[in-house]
Amino acid sequence: MLKSIKKCCEKRGFEHCGECVAFSCKKIRDYSLIDGGKFIAEHAELREAGKRVDNLLTDRKYNYISQDQRNFVVALDKTLIDIGYESSGIVPYVGWKYKIEYSKSGLKNKRFDARFYFYDKGIILRLYFNDIDRHSKFIENAPDFIKEPFINERGKCNHCDKSGGGIGKKGKCTFKKTYSIDGVEYSKCAGENFYFENFDISNVPKYMELITSFYG
Repeated sequence: MLKSIKKCCEKRGFEHCGECVAFSCKKIRDYSLIDGGKFIAEHAELREAGKRVDNLLTDRKYNYISQDQRNFVVALDKTLIDIGYESSGIVPYVGWKYKIEYSKSGLKNKRFDARFYFYDKGIILRLYFNDIDRHSKFIENAPDFIKEPFINERGKCNHCDKSGGGIGKKGKCTFKKTYSIDGVEYSKCAGENFYFENFDISNVPKYMELITSFYG
């Protein structure tokens, strides 16, 4: 039976069963009755290791990303996972080259709080926020690289809702984020906003303060 499993892997071009979308299939489950589940456990571990960003980024296809950016991705990824987030791993994404998505583990309705986007020139970090006014004091006292995406011109609302754009069930724009920072009111489109581009690894704790301020 083990030879059959190995042949199946080789036929699909996999190094181990953990790479297969059908893991764990009936063939593997049947074999687990013979070996007491050791094979499944070993390949499940390989599957998880294969999703680890630090392992994935060693692939040559990511060589266009600078070492500093890779170090930052790995550091933030590890910190998020340590506080209970789960990662999608690096996956292809339309409009960009790849993405990594982060959501809190165990939530019935999955909500993405952070994403890395990979594009031709490197990476960009996107964070997602609600109830910004409730956190305005934190933002006002944050370093410039944290505060800037909340107050710059990027994603400024063009009031497309007046012509029917973005209107949700309650008759309001589902993308508009309106809030005040330092007494100035901002209206921004959530679909085009909150991109962060400071990838100094020493700033990972500051990003985590921002994320935990909103999401605990």
